[in-house]
Amino acid sequence: MVAPGLLLVAVGAVAARFLLSEVFGPKLTAGAPALWVLALAMTCLAVTLLFTNYLLGAGRRGVVGVLAAGTMLTGGGLIMAGGDLVATAAMALVCQAVTALLAGLMVVRAHSPAVLATAAGTPPGQAAESWARARPGRRPGGWEQAVGRRSGRWPRRGPADLVGGRDRGPVREQEALILSRVE
Repeated sequence: MVAPGLLLVAVGAVAARFLLSEVFGPKLTAGAPALWVLALAMTCLAVTLLFTNYLLGAGRRGVVGVLAAGTMLTGGGLIMAGGDLVATAAMALVCQAVTALLAGLMVVRAHSPAVLATAAGTPPGQAAESWARARPGRRPGGWEQAVGRRSGRWPRRGPADLVGGRDRGPVREQEALILSRVE
């Protein structure tokens, strides 16, 4: 989604008038100076969409508030542009870039709380301890620490877990619950 937008930005910066005349006809080439700016604004919108999908998938619904604020900001900015093509494209770029930045900051915060605490001057160890206190039952850290410890899910088990003929408890395989016992 981002690469085609950046390609259009490059083409719009170099040959916007030619592109618009070939695709839409010579009557609409007046928008040529605004094409690359508008393409960059839409690329920021694509980045916002990627961040939004990630955050919603991670259960962070606060991004909806950022999108609502970005919508109001964009609406106000486009009214302020007064209909001028370049001013409208520039205002759209500013609004979409701000929205993408805010959504990106939410991704950073959702991904690693210690990063923001370190930027604020809190030592990383202290940030991890405060994060663990704020979310009881969950451990701070990366994916390696979280594997097999997510609540509500059975840990994956392999042949090494079934050595010795002991009942190792329930194991989830292929969406079916199977009791594993090696004789």
